[in-house]
Amino acid sequence: MINLPKIFYKEFDVLENGIILHINQYDWNTLEKCKSIIRGSNGEDKKYIFFYKHETISDLNYLNNIYKIIEEFKIDACISTSTTSTFPKSTHPLINFLMWRNVNTRKNISWKTKENIPIFDDSFYYGKKIEGDRQYKGILSVRKQNDIRDYLFNKTPNIDDGIVRYAKWPQNQENLIEDNLKINNFPLLNELVNEYKNSYFSFIVESEHGDSDINPTTNLTEKTLIGLLTGTMPIILGGRGIISDLEKLGIKVWNNEFGFGEGDSYTNYSEYKIDSFIRCIENVNKLSLTEVKEYYNKNIKLIQSNYDLISYLLFDKKFDW
Repeated sequence: MINLPKIFYKEFDVLENGIILHINQYDWNTLEKCKSIIRGSNGEDKKYIFFYKHETISDLNYLNNIYKIIEEFKIDACISTSTTSTFPKSTHPLINFLMWRNVNTRKNISWKTKENIPIFDDSFYYGKKIEGDRQYKGILSVRKQNDIRDYLFNKTPNIDDGIVRYAKWPQNQENLIEDNLKINNFPLLNELVNEYKNSYFSFIVESEHGDSDINPTTNLTEKTLIGLLTGTMPIILGGRGIISDLEKLGIKVWNNEFGFGEGDSYTNYSEYKIDSFIRCIENVNKLSLTEVKEYYNKNIKLIQSNYDLISYLLFDKKFDW
């Protein structure tokens, strides 16, 4: 049994029995819809949760308008986004993991793909034991292009006995003429997940939305969850504070052991932070594949603990809602 904080269960009760107000910072009409739902609820004892599925709020003006709604209507409300961060009225970060239950996504990299499949199939379940015999030292696999990732891959990172790829796929599909060769060279989702299952380390480049100097939330996506659930030792390049946030939640990542230094205190766009991430890759490369396997086995309890916590949240039926 996993012990979760009491606040988690109080907020889960809001998800189950309260009123969910779906928000989207790119569609301000969602705020008007929230107001309409609140007006129609007619219940002083009702509890509300503003819910931004699989995304974080980077627009402070949008967030401030949510606060204004809470104040105007004097409602008991919290805000759930896909983040490890806390901020005024935010849910406990572990609640935010629940939005990744039963999520489907495109089968392959193509925007034209019509077939969606589960990110986490039946091979993942709470109670599973992690296997330690793996082929690859590590994996760094990135699909979408942005300036941060261009800077990283211009440094030509390499993982000995591992996998490194960068598809440079555009952030959106507008005016996109797809390169079929590029599509065929990037693995299908299930193939990618199997590569993670066969890797000791995962070098994860998280999504980012805006400058973390003004962004109240640090993004958490399926990228980090895949690294944790496949039993890798994740080393993460993400928003300011994501490493300390995760470790406060009892989730172990291996940045600090391999030279990330003060990288976690820097913004998304910091070259120092990216260089620190590259240093982690280089330090892992100093170990032979045999040494990496020995190190992995020494850390297997922490790796299993990561899996147990995340799989409990994502796959145990008691959290269906």
